[in-house]
Amino acid sequence: MRTQTLPDPVTSAPAATQPRARSWSLPLGITALLGATLVSLVIGATIVPMEAAHGRLFTDTPAGYQLLVYALGATMILWTVLGLAALITGVLSLVRHGANGRAIGGIVLAVLSPFAAVAALIGAMLGGAMLL
Repeated sequence: MRTQTLPDPVTSAPAATQPRARSWSLPLGITALLGATLVSLVIGATIVPMEAAHGRLFTDTPAGYQLLVYALGATMILWTVLGLAALITGVLSLVRHGANGRAIGGIVLAVLSPFAAVAALIGAMLGGAMLL
């Protein structure tokens, strides 16, 4: 007599029933980290030479440059929202399916993103000041 083996419901679930949170946490965290860090690097690398050339205050720089810095600073809202989305989707994935490396990676990157952005800004400003 043959016994029939039932498929494991955890490993053989169809892709349609898998949560989206599992696949989006890490890419969102990477995007938030890279975006915030690159914006901070651009602002930090350009602000010191501009202030050295035009005056000590940011308001002494040309209006076009001020607008650029404000626009880049406003994109930080986007990177913050993406970081929060990575954090939320990562936590949801952990709650629903236990420990998942992608979810944990997304959470870690989302938490480290603000610190990396501030460190990049300060480092780029110090680097720009040393070049003067």
